[in-house]
Amino acid sequence: MSSCVTPSADADVDESALGAAIAGSVTRNGSPLFPGYIRLHDSAGEFVAEVALTQSGQFRFFARAGEWELRILARGTQQSHRLEVTDAGIRNLEFSITEQ
Repeated sequence: MSSCVTPSADADVDESALGAAIAGSVTRNGSPLFPGYIRLHDSAGEFVAEVALTQSGQFRFFARAGEWELRILARGTQQSHRLEVTDAGIRNLEFSITEQ
């Protein structure tokens, strides 16, 4: 079973004690994506956690080293992005969704 802790974005947390932070933001057509969700899945595709995007389109997960998949979910949008976490620290990601 995968282990992941997902405190809120404004929680007072010692991030170094939790392993790697996967954080970032999502925009659609240049504006923060809101409302929306982002899901964290392990390397086997199993659901681990979900957080709501903040009004500024931001998210954050804490996870151990390994391969992960982020799934962005919002009305009219569903995207997946794979990434590898190799050590502790913060991994900042930016996703930009462009719609016609």
